[in-house]
Amino acid sequence: MKAIANEISNKLVQGLDLGNTILGGMTEAYFKHTESDSEYKIEVKTPGLSAENYSIDIKNNVLFIYSLMSYGESSYEKTPYLMRHFTLPYYIDLEGVEADFEDGTLKVTLPYNHFKDGFEKKVEIH
Repeated sequence: MKAIANEISNKLVQGLDLGNTILGGMTEAYFKHTESDSEYKIEVKTPGLSAENYSIDIKNNVLFIYSLMSYGESSYEKTPYLMRHFTLPYYIDLEGVEADFEDGTLKVTLPYNHFKDGFEKKVEIH
């Protein structure tokens, strides 16, 4: 019975958020940023979204986290449900970026590359 109530609640929240989005609003997402010696992490929690709803792209050192929701019969009719972008510093290993989804939270891990500790070089003049 509890599972059915949770499913109904989730569908209700999705419907309310989608209605808000169609009318020009966007859903409220919670973003948390943490940093360690080896990586930077972004956590995103958005009511009503599952792992399949999120998209993550990296273009020219900019990380995009977004979700487009269908609201009509056609899969071509989509509206932004969530959009956020982050300009990544030069010391992020772009090839090593990974994402996981657990307990309703999207977790994006951005590992540092060898430039994190700085770069120094003596240039010889010929």
